[in-house]
Amino acid sequence: MKGAQRTQLSLSRRTCNAHIDSIGGSSIMTILALTTCLSAVPALSKQAKIGATTVPTKAERTACCSTPYTEECVSSLTAHRTSTNINNDQEASFLIAALRSSVAAVQDFRGHCKSDFSEISNSKTCMHSTLGMCVQSLESTENYLNSSISHLELLPESNSAPYMMEDVLTWLSASATYHTTCMDEMSHCSVLEDLNMSLIHGNQSMVRVANSISLARTMYQNYASPKSGEIPNRRLLAAPEIAMYDMDGDYPQWMRVGVRRLLQSSVNDTPYDTVVAKDGSGNYSSVQAAVNGAPSKSNASYVIRIKQGVYDELVNIPSNAYNVMFIGDGINKTIITGNVSVVQNGVTTFRTGTVAIDGDGFLAKDVTFQNTAGAENHQAVATRVDSDKSAFYRCSFEGYQDTLYIHSLRQFYQSCTVYGTVDFIFGNSAAMFQNCNLVCRKPLESQANTVTAQSRTSLDQNTGFSFQDCSVSAAPELASVVTSIYNQSIKSFLGRPWQEYSRTVFIETYMTNVINAAGWVDWNGTNFALATLYFAEYQNFGPGGNFTNRVSWATNITDPEVAAQYSISFISGAQWLPQTGIPFSSNI
Repeated sequence: MKGAQRTQLSLSRRTCNAHIDSIGGSSIMTILALTTCLSAVPALSKQAKIGATTVPTKAERTACCSTPYTEECVSSLTAHRTSTNINNDQEASFLIAALRSSVAAVQDFRGHCKSDFSEISNSKTCMHSTLGMCVQSLESTENYLNSSISHLELLPESNSAPYMMEDVLTWLSASATYHTTCMDEMSHCSVLEDLNMSLIHGNQSMVRVANSISLARTMYQNYASPKSGEIPNRRLLAAPEIAMYDMDGDYPQWMRVGVRRLLQSSVNDTPYDTVVAKDGSGNYSSVQAAVNGAPSKSNASYVIRIKQGVYDELVNIPSNAYNVMFIGDGINKTIITGNVSVVQNGVTTFRTGTVAIDGDGFLAKDVTFQNTAGAENHQAVATRVDSDKSAFYRCSFEGYQDTLYIHSLRQFYQSCTVYGTVDFIFGNSAAMFQNCNLVCRKPLESQANTVTAQSRTSLDQNTGFSFQDCSVSAAPELASVVTSIYNQSIKSFLGRPWQEYSRTVFIETYMTNVINAAGWVDWNGTNFALATLYFAEYQNFGPGGNFTNRVSWATNITDPEVAAQYSISFISGAQWLPQTGIPFSSNI
Protein backbone atom coordinates (compact mmCIF):
# COMPACT_ATOMS: atom_id res chain seq x y z
CA MET A 1 0.00 0.00 0.00
CA LYS A 2 1.45 3.34 -0.98
CA GLY A 3 0.17 5.10 2.07
CA ALA A 4 1.62 2.40 4.25
CA GLN A 5 4.98 2.82 2.63
CA ARG A 6 4.96 6.42 3.69
CA THR A 7 4.15 5.36 7.23
CA GLN A 8 6.67 4.64 9.93
CA LEU A 9 4.96 1.78 11.73
CA SER A 10 5.96 0.54 15.12
CA LEU A 11 6.42 -3.19 15.52
CA SER A 12 3.35 -3.34 17.73
CA ARG A 13 1.06 -1.47 15.36
CA ARG A 14 0.65 -2.67 11.80
CA THR A 15 -2.64 -1.01 11.00
CA CYS A 16 -4.18 0.26 7.81
CA ASN A 17 -4.80 3.77 9.07
CA ALA A 18 -1.58 4.42 10.91
CA HIS A 19 -0.33 8.01 10.98
CA ILE A 20 1.18 8.87 7.63
CA ASP A 21 2.85 12.25 7.89
CA SER A 22 6.33 10.78 7.93
CA ILE A 23 7.80 8.60 5.24
CA GLY A 24 8.98 5.06 5.79
CA GLY A 25 11.36 2.91 3.81
CA SER A 26 10.42 0.25 1.31
CA SER A 27 8.37 -2.32 3.17
CA ILE A 28 8.59 -4.78 0.31
CA MET A 29 12.17 -5.49 1.37
CA THR A 30 10.89 -6.41 4.81
CA ILE A 31 8.48 -8.89 3.25
CA LEU A 32 11.15 -10.45 1.08
CA ALA A 33 13.45 -10.80 4.06
CA LEU A 34 10.69 -12.33 6.16
CA THR A 35 9.54 -14.77 3.51
CA THR A 36 13.13 -15.80 2.94
CA CYS A 37 13.34 -16.67 6.63
CA LEU A 38 9.96 -18.39 6.59
CA SER A 39 10.53 -20.39 3.48
CA ALA A 40 14.31 -20.71 3.41
CA VAL A 41 15.95 -21.68 0.16
CA PRO A 42 14.13 -25.04 -0.14
CA ALA A 43 10.78 -23.24 -0.35
CA LEU A 44 11.62 -22.31 -3.93
CA SER A 45 12.20 -25.94 -4.73
CA LYS A 46 8.83 -26.97 -6.15
CA GLN A 47 9.94 -26.11 -9.65
CA ALA A 48 13.49 -27.06 -8.84
CA LYS A 49 12.40 -30.57 -7.91
CA ILE A 50 10.46 -30.86 -11.14
CA GLY A 51 13.37 -29.59 -13.13
CA ALA A 52 15.98 -31.53 -11.20
CA THR A 53 15.41 -34.58 -13.40
CA THR A 54 16.37 -32.53 -16.44
CA VAL A 55 19.90 -31.28 -16.83
CA PRO A 56 19.87 -27.60 -17.83
CA THR A 57 21.53 -26.80 -21.11
CA LYS A 58 24.35 -24.32 -21.52
CA ALA A 59 22.00 -22.04 -23.44
CA GLU A 60 19.48 -22.07 -20.58
CA ARG A 61 22.14 -21.22 -18.03
CA THR A 62 23.51 -18.46 -20.25
CA ALA A 63 20.05 -16.95 -20.72
CA CYS A 64 19.53 -16.92 -16.96
CA CYS A 65 22.84 -15.25 -16.14
CA SER A 66 21.36 -11.78 -16.48
CA THR A 67 18.26 -12.47 -14.40
CA PRO A 68 18.01 -11.42 -10.73
CA TYR A 69 17.32 -14.97 -9.48
CA THR A 70 19.53 -17.18 -11.61
CA GLU A 71 18.98 -20.61 -10.08
CA GLU A 72 15.20 -20.19 -9.97
CA CYS A 73 15.35 -19.09 -13.60
CA VAL A 74 17.26 -22.23 -14.60
CA SER A 75 14.75 -24.40 -12.74
CA SER A 76 11.86 -22.65 -14.49
CA LEU A 77 13.33 -23.07 -17.96
CA THR A 78 14.10 -26.74 -17.52
CA ALA A 79 10.75 -27.54 -15.90
CA HIS A 80 8.75 -25.79 -18.63
CA ARG A 81 11.03 -26.49 -21.56
CA THR A 82 9.28 -26.32 -24.93
CA SER A 83 9.85 -29.08 -27.45
CA THR A 84 10.69 -26.71 -30.28
CA ASN A 85 11.83 -23.15 -30.63
CA ILE A 86 9.14 -20.59 -31.46
CA ASN A 87 9.83 -19.44 -35.01
CA ASN A 88 13.37 -20.71 -34.47
CA ASP A 89 13.70 -18.07 -31.77
CA GLN A 90 15.42 -19.58 -28.75
CA GLU A 91 14.96 -16.38 -26.73
CA ALA A 92 11.19 -16.55 -27.23
CA SER A 93 11.14 -20.22 -26.20
CA PHE A 94 13.03 -19.45 -23.00
CA LEU A 95 10.75 -16.53 -22.18
CA ILE A 96 7.65 -18.65 -22.76
CA ALA A 97 9.02 -21.27 -20.37
CA ALA A 98 9.65 -18.59 -17.75
CA LEU A 99 6.15 -17.20 -18.25
CA ARG A 100 4.54 -20.61 -17.85
CA SER A 101 6.44 -21.04 -14.62
CA SER A 102 5.21 -17.60 -13.54
CA VAL A 103 1.60 -18.50 -14.36
CA ALA A 104 1.81 -21.58 -12.14
CA ALA A 105 3.25 -19.54 -9.27
CA VAL A 106 0.62 -16.80 -9.67
CA GLN A 107 -2.15 -19.39 -9.58
CA ASP A 108 -0.75 -20.78 -6.32
CA PHE A 109 -0.44 -17.30 -4.81
CA ARG A 110 -3.96 -16.33 -5.84
CA GLY A 111 -5.35 -19.57 -4.43
CA HIS A 112 -3.82 -18.89 -1.02
CA CYS A 113 -5.08 -15.29 -1.08
CA LYS A 114 -8.60 -16.52 -1.88
CA SER A 115 -8.40 -19.02 0.96
CA ASP A 116 -7.26 -16.37 3.45
CA PHE A 117 -9.91 -13.97 2.12
CA SER A 118 -12.70 -16.50 2.72
CA GLU A 119 -11.66 -16.90 6.35
CA ILE A 120 -12.12 -13.20 7.18
CA SER A 121 -15.68 -12.65 8.37
CA ASN A 122 -15.47 -8.88 8.85
CA SER A 123 -15.62 -7.24 5.43
CA LYS A 124 -14.72 -3.82 6.85
CA THR A 125 -11.18 -4.71 7.85
CA CYS A 126 -7.99 -3.59 6.16
CA MET A 127 -6.93 -7.19 5.50
CA HIS A 128 -10.25 -8.05 3.87
CA SER A 129 -9.79 -5.07 1.57
CA THR A 130 -6.20 -6.06 0.80
CA LEU A 131 -6.85 -9.72 0.05
CA GLY A 132 -9.78 -8.79 -2.18
CA MET A 133 -7.47 -6.47 -4.09
CA CYS A 134 -4.82 -9.19 -4.32
CA VAL A 135 -7.27 -11.72 -5.77
CA GLN A 136 -8.44 -9.17 -8.35
CA SER A 137 -4.92 -8.05 -9.28
CA LEU A 138 -3.54 -11.57 -9.53
CA GLU A 139 -6.35 -12.50 -11.91
CA SER A 140 -5.25 -9.60 -14.12
CA THR A 141 -1.65 -10.76 -13.72
CA GLU A 142 -2.50 -14.24 -14.96
CA ASN A 143 -4.36 -12.76 -17.94
CA TYR A 144 -1.41 -10.55 -18.88
CA LEU A 145 1.06 -13.42 -18.54
CA ASN A 146 -1.08 -15.58 -20.83
CA SER A 147 -1.46 -12.70 -23.30
CA SER A 148 2.32 -12.37 -23.32
CA ILE A 149 2.68 -16.06 -24.15
CA SER A 150 0.18 -15.66 -27.01
CA HIS A 151 2.12 -12.68 -28.34
CA LEU A 152 5.38 -14.61 -28.29
CA GLU A 153 3.86 -17.62 -30.03
CA LEU A 154 2.71 -15.32 -32.84
CA LEU A 155 5.83 -13.20 -32.93
CA PRO A 156 6.31 -12.37 -36.61
CA GLU A 157 9.48 -11.82 -38.55
CA SER A 158 8.51 -8.23 -39.32
CA ASN A 159 8.77 -4.65 -38.12
CA SER A 160 5.88 -5.23 -35.72
CA ALA A 161 8.05 -7.40 -33.47
CA PRO A 162 9.49 -4.49 -31.44
CA TYR A 163 5.99 -3.19 -30.73
CA MET A 164 4.72 -6.61 -29.75
CA MET A 165 7.66 -6.94 -27.38
CA GLU A 166 6.82 -3.49 -25.99
CA ASP A 167 3.38 -4.90 -25.15
CA VAL A 168 4.93 -7.90 -23.41
CA LEU A 169 7.31 -5.75 -21.39
CA THR A 170 4.43 -3.44 -20.39
CA TRP A 171 2.22 -6.32 -19.26
CA LEU A 172 5.03 -7.94 -17.28
CA SER A 173 5.90 -4.63 -15.62
CA ALA A 174 2.25 -4.35 -14.60
CA SER A 175 2.33 -7.92 -13.27
CA ALA A 176 5.28 -7.03 -11.05
CA THR A 177 3.46 -3.90 -9.88
CA TYR A 178 0.40 -5.90 -8.85
CA HIS A 179 2.61 -8.21 -6.79
CA THR A 180 4.38 -5.33 -5.09
CA THR A 181 1.13 -3.57 -4.23
CA CYS A 182 -0.49 -6.74 -2.93
CA MET A 183 2.36 -7.78 -0.68
CA ASP A 184 3.09 -4.25 0.47
CA GLU A 185 -0.52 -3.74 1.56
CA MET A 186 -0.50 -7.12 3.29
CA SER A 187 2.48 -6.05 5.35
CA HIS A 188 0.62 -3.12 6.84
CA CYS A 189 -2.75 -4.65 7.54
CA SER A 190 -1.94 -7.57 9.81
CA VAL A 191 0.74 -9.51 11.60
CA LEU A 192 2.74 -11.01 8.75
CA GLU A 193 3.06 -14.38 10.44
CA ASP A 194 -0.73 -14.83 10.09
CA LEU A 195 -0.24 -15.07 6.34
CA ASN A 196 2.81 -17.31 6.13
CA MET A 197 1.70 -19.42 3.19
CA SER A 198 0.35 -16.50 1.17
CA LEU A 199 3.59 -14.60 1.69
CA ILE A 200 5.76 -17.57 0.78
CA HIS A 201 3.84 -18.15 -2.44
CA GLY A 202 3.79 -14.43 -3.09
CA ASN A 203 7.56 -14.31 -2.83
CA GLN A 204 7.94 -17.25 -5.21
CA SER A 205 5.56 -15.63 -7.67
CA MET A 206 7.41 -12.29 -7.49
CA VAL A 207 10.74 -14.01 -8.14
CA ARG A 208 9.48 -15.75 -11.27
CA VAL A 209 7.80 -12.66 -12.66
CA ALA A 210 10.99 -10.65 -12.02
CA ASN A 211 13.00 -13.22 -13.99
CA SER A 212 10.46 -13.10 -16.82
CA ILE A 213 10.74 -9.32 -17.03
CA SER A 214 14.53 -9.57 -17.21
CA LEU A 215 14.37 -12.08 -20.07
CA ALA A 216 11.75 -9.96 -21.86
CA ARG A 217 13.84 -6.82 -21.51
CA THR A 218 16.85 -8.52 -23.09
CA MET A 219 14.71 -9.84 -25.91
CA TYR A 220 13.08 -6.43 -26.48
CA GLN A 221 16.46 -4.71 -26.65
CA ASN A 222 17.64 -7.23 -29.23
CA TYR A 223 14.58 -6.64 -31.41
CA ALA A 224 14.70 -2.86 -31.05
CA SER A 225 18.49 -2.54 -31.16
CA PRO A 226 19.55 0.54 -33.12
CA LYS A 227 21.13 0.30 -36.52
CA SER A 228 24.58 1.72 -37.02
CA GLY A 229 24.54 5.44 -36.34
CA GLU A 230 21.12 5.43 -34.67
CA ILE A 231 20.50 6.24 -31.02
CA PRO A 232 18.44 3.89 -28.86
CA ASN A 233 14.65 4.33 -29.10
CA ARG A 234 14.76 6.33 -32.36
CA ARG A 235 13.09 3.42 -34.09
CA LEU A 236 10.07 3.83 -31.85
CA LEU A 237 10.07 7.61 -32.26
CA ALA A 238 9.63 7.17 -35.98
CA ALA A 239 6.75 4.70 -35.64
CA PRO A 240 3.85 4.99 -38.09
CA GLU A 241 0.59 6.49 -36.86
CA ILE A 242 -1.43 3.28 -37.12
CA ALA A 243 -1.00 0.00 -35.37
CA MET A 244 1.13 -2.41 -37.34
CA TYR A 245 -0.80 -5.43 -36.13
CA ASP A 246 -4.19 -6.36 -34.74
CA MET A 247 -5.19 -9.18 -32.46
CA ASP A 248 -8.38 -11.18 -32.99
CA GLY A 249 -10.39 -13.24 -30.56
CA ASP A 250 -10.77 -12.06 -26.98
CA TYR A 251 -8.04 -9.46 -27.17
CA PRO A 252 -9.43 -5.99 -28.04
CA GLN A 253 -8.55 -4.19 -31.24
CA TRP A 254 -7.46 -0.95 -29.63
CA MET A 255 -9.57 2.16 -30.06
CA ARG A 256 -11.21 1.86 -33.45
CA VAL A 257 -10.70 4.74 -35.85
CA GLY A 258 -14.28 5.96 -35.32
CA VAL A 259 -13.30 7.05 -31.84
CA ARG A 260 -11.35 9.92 -33.40
CA ARG A 261 -14.60 11.53 -34.56
CA LEU A 262 -16.22 11.05 -31.16
CA LEU A 263 -13.53 13.03 -29.37
CA GLN A 264 -13.21 15.72 -32.03
CA SER A 265 -16.93 16.44 -32.43
CA SER A 266 -19.07 18.68 -30.24
CA VAL A 267 -21.15 17.19 -27.43
CA ASN A 268 -24.44 17.49 -29.31
CA ASP A 269 -23.05 15.89 -32.49
CA THR A 270 -21.54 12.84 -30.81
CA PRO A 271 -23.30 9.46 -31.23
CA TYR A 272 -23.57 7.86 -27.79
CA ASP A 273 -24.34 4.34 -26.73
CA THR A 274 -26.05 5.59 -23.58
CA VAL A 275 -26.67 8.80 -21.63
CA VAL A 276 -26.42 9.50 -17.90
CA ALA A 277 -28.40 12.45 -16.51
CA LYS A 278 -29.32 13.50 -12.97
CA ASP A 279 -32.56 15.06 -14.19
CA GLY A 280 -33.92 11.83 -15.62
CA SER A 281 -33.50 12.85 -19.26
CA GLY A 282 -31.03 10.05 -19.99
CA ASN A 283 -30.99 6.27 -19.95
CA TYR A 284 -29.52 6.18 -16.46
CA SER A 285 -29.24 8.47 -13.45
CA SER A 286 -25.96 6.96 -12.19
CA VAL A 287 -22.63 6.50 -13.92
CA GLN A 288 -22.07 3.01 -12.51
CA ALA A 289 -25.41 1.82 -13.88
CA ALA A 290 -24.32 2.93 -17.34
CA VAL A 291 -20.95 1.19 -16.95
CA ASN A 292 -22.75 -1.99 -15.92
CA GLY A 293 -24.48 -1.94 -19.29
CA ALA A 294 -21.21 -2.05 -21.22
CA PRO A 295 -20.58 -5.26 -23.18
CA SER A 296 -17.87 -7.62 -22.01
CA LYS A 297 -14.53 -7.56 -23.83
CA SER A 298 -15.89 -5.61 -26.76
CA ASN A 299 -13.67 -4.47 -29.61
CA ALA A 300 -15.99 -1.52 -30.20
CA SER A 301 -16.02 1.63 -28.11
CA TYR A 302 -18.86 1.98 -25.60
CA VAL A 303 -19.57 5.70 -25.36
CA ILE A 304 -21.26 7.05 -22.23
CA ARG A 305 -22.44 10.67 -22.33
CA ILE A 306 -22.51 12.05 -18.78
CA LYS A 307 -24.57 15.23 -18.68
CA GLN A 308 -23.82 18.17 -16.45
CA GLY A 309 -24.33 17.41 -12.78
CA VAL A 310 -22.69 16.17 -9.60
CA TYR A 311 -22.63 12.37 -9.39
CA ASP A 312 -21.85 11.37 -5.80
CA GLU A 313 -20.95 7.72 -6.26
CA LEU A 314 -18.09 5.26 -6.50
CA VAL A 315 -17.51 4.03 -10.04
CA ASN A 316 -15.58 0.96 -11.20
CA ILE A 317 -14.84 0.06 -14.80
CA PRO A 318 -14.12 -3.68 -14.45
CA SER A 319 -11.28 -5.45 -16.19
CA ASN A 320 -13.62 -7.08 -18.73
CA ALA A 321 -15.07 -3.72 -19.85
CA TYR A 322 -12.82 -2.76 -22.75
CA ASN A 323 -12.90 0.55 -24.61
CA VAL A 324 -15.35 2.38 -22.34
CA MET A 325 -15.48 6.13 -22.99
CA PHE A 326 -16.79 8.93 -20.74
CA ILE A 327 -17.85 12.14 -22.50
CA GLY A 328 -18.80 14.93 -20.09
CA ASP A 329 -20.05 18.48 -20.53
CA GLY A 330 -16.81 20.02 -19.27
CA ILE A 331 -14.56 20.47 -16.25
CA ASN A 332 -16.59 21.59 -13.22
CA LYS A 333 -19.78 20.75 -15.11
CA THR A 334 -19.72 16.95 -15.15
CA ILE A 335 -18.39 15.94 -11.73
CA ILE A 336 -17.96 12.45 -10.29
CA THR A 337 -17.25 12.78 -6.58
CA GLY A 338 -16.61 10.64 -3.50
CA ASN A 339 -14.92 10.89 -0.10
CA VAL A 340 -13.50 7.47 0.77
CA SER A 341 -10.17 7.59 2.62
CA VAL A 342 -7.81 5.35 4.53
CA VAL A 343 -8.46 7.19 7.80
CA GLN A 344 -12.25 7.36 7.60
CA ASN A 345 -13.04 4.02 6.04
CA GLY A 346 -10.27 1.67 7.20
CA VAL A 347 -9.53 0.47 3.68
CA THR A 348 -6.26 0.44 1.79
CA THR A 349 -5.23 3.26 -0.54
CA PHE A 350 -6.05 1.06 -3.54
CA ARG A 351 -9.71 0.97 -2.47
CA THR A 352 -10.20 4.70 -1.87
CA GLY A 353 -10.62 5.72 -5.50
CA THR A 354 -13.81 7.56 -6.43
CA VAL A 355 -13.35 6.15 -9.92
CA ALA A 356 -11.37 2.92 -10.41
CA ILE A 357 -10.52 1.99 -13.99
CA ASP A 358 -9.45 -1.60 -14.68
CA GLY A 359 -10.71 -2.10 -18.24
CA ASP A 360 -8.17 -1.54 -21.02
CA GLY A 361 -8.63 1.18 -23.62
CA PHE A 362 -10.51 3.62 -21.38
CA LEU A 363 -11.01 7.20 -22.63
CA ALA A 364 -12.41 10.28 -20.87
CA LYS A 365 -13.09 13.82 -22.06
CA ASP A 366 -14.43 16.87 -20.20
CA VAL A 367 -14.98 15.22 -16.80
CA THR A 368 -13.98 16.23 -13.25
CA PHE A 369 -12.98 13.41 -10.87
CA GLN A 370 -12.98 14.31 -7.16
CA ASN A 371 -12.19 12.94 -3.74
CA THR A 372 -13.39 15.40 -1.11
CA ALA A 373 -12.12 13.56 2.00
CA GLY A 374 -9.71 16.43 2.62
CA ALA A 375 -6.09 16.68 3.71
CA GLU A 376 -6.88 15.61 7.28
CA ASN A 377 -7.97 12.16 6.08
CA HIS A 378 -4.69 11.53 4.27
CA GLN A 379 -4.72 8.97 1.45
CA ALA A 380 -7.85 9.57 -0.62
CA VAL A 381 -7.68 8.77 -4.33
CA ALA A 382 -9.85 10.58 -6.87
CA THR A 383 -8.99 8.22 -9.74
CA ARG A 384 -7.07 4.95 -9.91
CA VAL A 385 -6.04 3.82 -13.38
CA ASP A 386 -5.03 0.25 -14.30
CA SER A 387 -6.01 0.50 -17.95
CA ASP A 388 -3.57 -0.12 -20.78
CA LYS A 389 -3.59 2.45 -23.57
CA SER A 390 -5.94 4.71 -21.65
CA ALA A 391 -6.20 8.44 -22.31
CA PHE A 392 -7.73 11.52 -20.67
CA TYR A 393 -8.47 14.79 -22.47
CA ARG A 394 -9.50 18.03 -20.75
CA CYS A 395 -10.20 16.34 -17.43
CA SER A 396 -9.63 17.50 -13.86
CA PHE A 397 -8.50 15.37 -10.91
CA GLU A 398 -9.10 16.97 -7.52
CA GLY A 399 -7.92 15.76 -4.13
CA TYR A 400 -5.20 16.25 -1.55
CA GLN A 401 -2.95 13.30 -0.68
CA ASP A 402 -2.75 10.63 -3.41
CA THR A 403 -5.13 12.29 -5.88
CA LEU A 404 -4.24 10.40 -9.06
CA TYR A 405 -3.14 6.78 -8.67
CA ILE A 406 -1.68 5.87 -12.06
CA HIS A 407 -0.97 2.38 -10.88
CA SER A 408 0.10 0.46 -13.98
CA LEU A 409 0.24 0.14 -17.78
CA ARG A 410 0.38 2.86 -20.50
CA GLN A 411 -1.50 6.11 -19.94
CA PHE A 412 -1.76 9.53 -21.60
CA TYR A 413 -3.03 12.85 -20.23
CA GLN A 414 -3.61 15.86 -22.48
CA SER A 415 -4.72 19.31 -21.26
CA CYS A 416 -5.71 18.01 -17.84
CA THR A 417 -5.43 19.57 -14.36
CA VAL A 418 -4.36 17.68 -11.24
CA TYR A 419 -4.74 19.17 -7.74
CA GLY A 420 -3.13 17.78 -4.60
CA THR A 421 -0.62 17.88 -1.78
CA VAL A 422 1.41 14.79 -0.83
CA ASP A 423 2.43 12.49 -3.71
CA PHE A 424 -0.61 13.55 -5.66
CA ILE A 425 0.47 11.73 -8.83
CA PHE A 426 1.79 8.30 -7.92
CA GLY A 427 2.08 4.67 -9.04
CA ASN A 428 4.12 2.57 -11.46
CA SER A 429 2.56 3.16 -14.85
CA ALA A 430 4.28 4.36 -17.99
CA ALA A 431 2.51 7.72 -18.12
CA MET A 432 2.87 10.80 -20.30
CA PHE A 433 1.41 14.22 -19.44
CA GLN A 434 1.32 16.94 -22.10
CA ASN A 435 0.05 20.50 -21.59
CA CYS A 436 -1.25 19.67 -18.14
CA ASN A 437 -1.55 21.90 -15.05
CA LEU A 438 -0.21 20.48 -11.79
CA VAL A 439 -1.57 22.52 -8.88
CA CYS A 440 -0.17 22.26 -5.36
CA ARG A 441 -2.68 22.82 -2.58
CA LYS A 442 -2.01 23.81 1.02
CA PRO A 443 -1.12 20.63 2.95
CA LEU A 444 -1.39 19.84 6.65
CA GLU A 445 0.92 21.83 8.90
CA SER A 446 3.45 18.99 9.25
CA GLN A 447 3.56 18.13 5.55
CA ALA A 448 5.41 19.20 2.43
CA ASN A 449 3.97 18.89 -1.05
CA THR A 450 5.37 16.35 -3.49
CA VAL A 451 3.90 16.33 -6.98
CA THR A 452 5.02 12.77 -7.82
CA ALA A 453 6.00 9.49 -6.20
CA GLN A 454 6.91 6.98 -8.89
CA SER A 455 7.42 3.35 -7.87
CA ARG A 456 9.50 1.41 -10.39
CA THR A 457 11.11 -1.56 -8.59
CA SER A 458 13.49 -2.78 -11.30
CA LEU A 459 15.61 -1.40 -14.11
CA ASP A 460 13.95 -3.96 -16.36
CA GLN A 461 10.52 -2.34 -16.03
CA ASN A 462 9.55 0.14 -18.77
CA THR A 463 7.65 2.39 -16.38
CA GLY A 464 8.01 6.01 -15.29
CA PHE A 465 6.36 9.44 -15.47
CA SER A 466 7.04 12.09 -18.09
CA PHE A 467 5.70 15.66 -18.09
CA GLN A 468 6.10 17.79 -21.22
CA ASP A 469 4.97 21.39 -21.78
CA CYS A 470 3.16 21.38 -18.46
CA SER A 471 2.93 23.93 -15.64
CA VAL A 472 3.45 23.53 -11.89
CA SER A 473 1.79 26.17 -9.76
CA ALA A 474 0.14 26.84 -6.40
CA ALA A 475 -3.54 27.00 -5.58
CA PRO A 476 -4.58 30.43 -4.24
CA GLU A 477 -4.53 29.38 -0.57
CA LEU A 478 -0.92 28.21 -0.97
CA ALA A 479 0.26 30.94 -3.34
CA SER A 480 -0.56 33.55 -0.72
CA VAL A 481 2.08 32.15 1.67
CA VAL A 482 4.80 31.27 -0.87
CA THR A 483 7.07 34.20 -1.70
CA SER A 484 10.40 32.59 -2.65
CA ILE A 485 11.88 29.36 -3.97
CA TYR A 486 14.43 29.47 -1.12
CA ASN A 487 12.68 30.45 2.11
CA GLN A 488 9.43 28.54 2.15
CA SER A 489 7.33 27.85 5.24
CA ILE A 490 5.49 25.27 3.14
CA LYS A 491 7.79 23.46 0.74
CA SER A 492 6.76 21.86 -2.53
CA PHE A 493 8.89 19.47 -4.58
CA LEU A 494 8.62 17.81 -7.97
CA GLY A 495 8.82 14.35 -6.49
CA ARG A 496 10.40 11.77 -4.24
CA PRO A 497 11.34 8.11 -4.76
CA TRP A 498 8.65 5.69 -3.67
CA GLN A 499 10.63 2.66 -4.86
CA GLU A 500 14.27 1.92 -5.61
CA TYR A 501 14.28 2.69 -9.34
CA SER A 502 11.82 5.58 -9.32
CA ARG A 503 11.84 7.44 -12.66
CA THR A 504 10.32 10.87 -13.35
CA VAL A 505 11.19 13.45 -16.02
CA PHE A 506 10.00 17.04 -16.51
CA ILE A 507 10.49 18.50 -20.00
CA GLU A 508 10.06 22.15 -21.00
CA THR A 509 7.71 22.74 -18.09
CA TYR A 510 6.91 26.10 -16.48
CA MET A 511 7.36 26.14 -12.70
CA THR A 512 6.28 28.99 -10.44
CA ASN A 513 8.01 29.83 -7.18
CA VAL A 514 5.96 27.15 -5.44
CA ILE A 515 8.69 24.63 -6.37
CA ASN A 516 11.55 24.71 -3.90
CA ALA A 517 15.00 25.49 -5.31
CA ALA A 518 16.15 21.95 -4.45
CA GLY A 519 13.52 20.60 -6.84
CA TRP A 520 13.34 17.10 -5.43
CA VAL A 521 13.26 15.58 -1.94
CA ASP A 522 14.49 12.31 -0.46
CA TRP A 523 12.33 9.63 1.16
CA ASN A 524 11.74 10.73 4.76
CA GLY A 525 15.26 12.00 5.35
CA THR A 526 16.95 8.78 4.23
CA ASN A 527 19.33 7.89 1.40
CA PHE A 528 16.84 5.36 0.05
CA ALA A 529 17.08 5.03 -3.75
CA LEU A 530 19.27 8.11 -4.23
CA ALA A 531 21.88 6.06 -6.09
CA THR A 532 19.38 4.21 -8.30
CA LEU A 533 16.56 6.66 -9.09
CA TYR A 534 16.30 8.75 -12.26
CA PHE A 535 14.87 12.21 -11.65
CA ALA A 536 15.62 14.41 -14.65
CA GLU A 537 14.78 17.81 -16.12
CA TYR A 538 15.14 19.30 -19.57
CA GLN A 539 14.88 23.03 -20.27
CA ASN A 540 12.31 23.81 -17.60
CA PHE A 541 11.68 27.49 -16.97
CA GLY A 542 10.03 29.96 -14.62
CA PRO A 543 11.03 30.92 -11.04
CA GLY A 544 10.99 27.30 -9.88
CA GLY A 545 12.50 25.82 -13.04
CA ASN A 546 16.12 26.85 -12.53
CA PHE A 547 18.33 23.76 -12.20
CA THR A 548 21.25 25.59 -10.53
CA ASN A 549 20.38 24.72 -6.93
CA ARG A 550 18.86 21.30 -7.51
CA VAL A 551 19.80 18.32 -5.33
CA SER A 552 22.99 16.58 -6.44
CA TRP A 553 21.20 13.35 -7.33
CA ALA A 554 18.92 14.93 -9.95
CA THR A 555 19.92 14.86 -13.63
CA ASN A 556 20.03 17.88 -15.91
CA ILE A 557 19.42 16.65 -19.46
CA THR A 558 21.27 18.74 -22.03
CA ASP A 559 20.97 16.49 -25.09
CA PRO A 560 17.60 16.81 -26.90
CA GLU A 561 17.98 13.26 -28.19
CA VAL A 562 18.00 11.99 -24.61
CA ALA A 563 14.98 14.12 -23.74
CA ALA A 564 13.18 12.76 -26.81
CA GLN A 565 13.23 9.29 -25.27
CA TYR A 566 10.74 10.61 -22.71
CA SER A 567 8.38 12.18 -25.22
CA ILE A 568 5.46 10.31 -26.75
CA SER A 569 7.63 7.30 -27.65
CA PHE A 570 7.96 6.58 -23.93
CA ILE A 571 4.43 5.13 -24.00
CA SER A 572 4.57 3.94 -27.64
CA GLY A 573 2.01 6.68 -28.24
CA ALA A 574 2.41 6.86 -32.01
CA GLN A 575 1.10 3.31 -32.17
CA TRP A 576 -2.26 3.96 -30.52
CA LEU A 577 -2.96 7.63 -29.77
CA PRO A 578 -3.87 8.59 -33.38
CA GLN A 579 -6.92 6.31 -33.16
CA THR A 580 -8.22 8.23 -30.13
CA GLY A 581 -8.44 11.63 -31.77
CA ILE A 582 -6.73 13.18 -28.75
CA PRO A 583 -4.06 15.69 -29.82
CA PHE A 584 -0.46 14.94 -28.92
CA SER A 585 3.02 16.05 -29.82
CA SER A 586 5.80 13.70 -30.88
CA ASN A 587 8.48 16.37 -30.74
CA ILE A 588 10.70 18.01 -28.15
